[in-house]
Amino acid sequence: MEEATVQKRNFTAFLIHALFLALTLNFIDINTVVPSMLSQAGGTAVHMGILSAIMVGGTKFMQLVFAGMIVPLRKKKPALLAGIYIRVAALLVLGLFLGNLGGEAPWKVWTIILVMTVFSFSGAYANISYTDIMGKVILPEKRKKLLVVKQLISSVGVIVSALLVKVILSQVSYPANYSLLFLLAGLLLLLGTIGFRKLGSSFNTFQNSRYFSRSGVLAGAGAAGSRIIQNPMVPKPAEPPSIWESCRR
Repeated sequence: MEEATVQKRNFTAFLIHALFLALTLNFIDINTVVPSMLSQAGGTAVHMGILSAIMVGGTKFMQLVFAGMIVPLRKKKPALLAGIYIRVAALLVLGLFLGNLGGEAPWKVWTIILVMTVFSFSGAYANISYTDIMGKVILPEKRKKLLVVKQLISSVGVIVSALLVKVILSQVSYPANYSLLFLLAGLLLLLGTIGFRKLGSSFNTFQNSRYFSRSGVLAGAGAAGSRIIQNPMVPKPAEPPSIWESCRR
């Protein structure tokens, strides 16, 4: 019964985050909102190309860099929350900056690119821990259902947020409209961390109870290297006889 409660809590935690993340990403869509905002701030095609390369290709590359730092960590949740909080801070800072943007200037364009770079790279940092934690706190037979429901909730969130973005961009003047979008995106992403806070001690409980295999070893998914820890509660299996002993028999 306790394990079922833990699984339900973990399941809900990931769905809560999926909903708010879908709303956030649509508020700052890389294909529509960000290029339009950068263009009105005085950005050129070169600036847009640099920002797109950072947010797409740069994020993938930084995942490889951050993986070597995060995988060896025993506890991944602090790294996950740190990455998300940095993203929230970047969105709020950019929202405040856009609210006082004023006229066009090259340094303002580069400031926007810098803040969005921090947002993208911190997302790459958090994604490593996110994947690792999902593999540890969600039972294998529950992951398919989680991904299906998560995709459904994300789709609904995208539709709702798209309507809100259209209303804000059409009814609010520049630059207050983009400032409002980024501030709302930051607040929504912050609310999404509620889901991961709900993991709490259930993460440790599941990790300690479910990863002892029948042979008595602990081989957690996503653990650093190929380290295997012997479970003291399970007798160590007998070693097979050597070739020499087999010949003597």
